[in-house]
Amino acid sequence: MMNHQTSVSVLTFPLKISFPKILSLRLILITILFLIISLLIFYVFQVGLVVKGNYLIRDYTQELKNLSIENEGLGIETTQNLSLGSIEKEIQELNFVPVSKVSYIPISYDYLVRETR
Repeated sequence: MMNHQTSVSVLTFPLKISFPKILSLRLILITILFLIISLLIFYVFQVGLVVKGNYLIRDYTQELKNLSIENEGLGIETTQNLSLGSIEKEIQELNFVPVSKVSYIPISYDYLVRETR
């Protein structure tokens, strides 16, 4: 059997910064407090944007439903208006009479357009 040895070396840096413990602790607490307040303000604005987006989605969904119902009603109304019975009724209301004799307007050949190739 083979015996492998693993060695771990720890690097140490000669840089030592010494702050007074009170100043260091106070600086850390102020930084943490500032970060917490900043994140809280950011969270409040983000929640406001999400709520606003949800209200817009709800409003547009309701508007889409209303427009779909209106479109369906207009489709039915168009079908009813284009039916033969309603067209005949409109013709009678406008007092149209059937044509008994058709007469065409004579047009001279001078006014006709001839295709050239």
